[in-house]
Amino acid sequence: MGEAFRVAPATGTGGFDIPLPLTPGRQGFGPSLSLSYDSGAGNGPFGLGWQLSVPAITRKTDKGVPRYDDAGDSDIFLLSGFEELVPSLSADGTLDEFASGDHEVRRYRPRLEGAYARIERWRSRTTDEVHWRVTTRDNVNHVYGASQEAQIADPSSPGAPGGTSAPGGMSAPGGMSAPGGMSAPGDTSLPRRVYSWLLERSEDDRGNMILYGYVEEDLANTLPALYEDARRRGLAPFTNRYLKRVLYGNTVPGDASGASCVLELVFDYGEHDPAQPTPDPAPDRSWRARPDSFSQYRAGFELRTHRLCQRVLMFHGFQELGPEATTGLDPDRVPARSAVPTLVRSVDLTYDENPSLSRLVSVTHKGYLRPAGSTGPYTFKAFPPVEFGYTKASAQRQVKQLDPDMAEVLSSRTFEGHQWVDLEGEGLPGVLSEQGGALVYQRNEGGGHFAPPRRLRDRPVIAAGISPQILDLGGDGQRDLVQFAPPVAGYHARTEDDGWGPFIPFASQPNIDWNDPNLRFIDR
Repeated sequence: MGEAFRVAPATGTGGFDIPLPLTPGRQGFGPSLSLSYDSGAGNGPFGLGWQLSVPAITRKTDKGVPRYDDAGDSDIFLLSGFEELVPSLSADGTLDEFASGDHEVRRYRPRLEGAYARIERWRSRTTDEVHWRVTTRDNVNHVYGASQEAQIADPSSPGAPGGTSAPGGMSAPGGMSAPGGMSAPGDTSLPRRVYSWLLERSEDDRGNMILYGYVEEDLANTLPALYEDARRRGLAPFTNRYLKRVLYGNTVPGDASGASCVLELVFDYGEHDPAQPTPDPAPDRSWRARPDSFSQYRAGFELRTHRLCQRVLMFHGFQELGPEATTGLDPDRVPARSAVPTLVRSVDLTYDENPSLSRLVSVTHKGYLRPAGSTGPYTFKAFPPVEFGYTKASAQRQVKQLDPDMAEVLSSRTFEGHQWVDLEGEGLPGVLSEQGGALVYQRNEGGGHFAPPRRLRDRPVIAAGISPQILDLGGDGQRDLVQFAPPVAGYHARTEDDGWGPFIPFASQPNIDWNDPNLRFIDR
């Protein structure tokens, strides 16, 4: 199956990749998709830690909720597989911008260059809609979010699609939204708040196309629970989109409609017939809801996930593989096809589903065969499954004792002048205290044992009444002695010889009460 295990040395997280068995397109041009596991990743449509390698352009949320003020360049954009995107500059130092028809185009580059791709943001002067185009050094043009069906946007923002998709089908723009779907558009004087632009199509210099279709989240088959009531009544707008199909292998060069594509990859979220699947959902089935539905709010609005992908289906649309039967297929798509698609391969995904977290436990590859001229059931053969086990987190229930001397210190009132600090960056916090005008550190040896007190080489002079803190200001593992209280705020960097460097004042600082007991420092 071509699986590969990997480890990230910087974080210690483990990863595993399962490539999807895609049929190569003409001249080898086709999608490159795989299921990727990261032990540090969150939940998703493929279970805990698993993601599909489909690129997108997204607003950065590590430092806070996006502001969506594109005119003021308030947000940083991220392109999958690249570093942060920064505006490209012309030779005279101005922004690299130009006009193309009805669009204003601004070029971007990764903060760390390596791919040498041309990245452009296209904004329509008429509709103010934005999409992205990326041209690689191999002269392959990728388009992101050219239509609203390939965008993840605030469901309360103006211009948001008013209709929800048919369960498991392609997103259908327009129309009235069903209860629990996307909310009605708001103030049309405000721009749409687009959080992510999804890859919509790719085209090489020979006219080969790859088309990506997405399906919109809804409330089909969700639990009749109280926590879903506000969504069901349309009082809590939510949105999300899943990759539904990939069309490629077009027989007409440059055909962006998908009508001439003979290769189709379909993601089954439970809405396709188990024995006789077609590229279109079965008319009497709707997609399944997972027991551990969850939401994310990093975009500034709710991204709700109700689905688990059950299968990945590979269809061929060649005349030699099947008769011209149209049962169960979308009539708008059948006439343009050279033949009715025939299932040739699948990847079946099995989960340990529970209301807490659903985990992918096995992946099975299958090959399918149906006699020529037959519309009967498929026969298949399966490879042995790839199975996964997960280590469950276990809390230590046994109460252990500290060293008697240390227990007395930690329980006494004198501990008010002590701090828990990982001074050496070892992953275990020791105890730092001030004794006799000097800084004393007791290293944590684990298991409730601490090393004897060790006096640090020197102690910076701190104004009376100010309590300094030990923090990692640069995120580089090196500790700094920091004081935030006015009139002089700044820090001393720790040196390699167990001392402290000269005082460096902050250029600016927030005007807040640094002695507020509710003040907390967090790393977002």
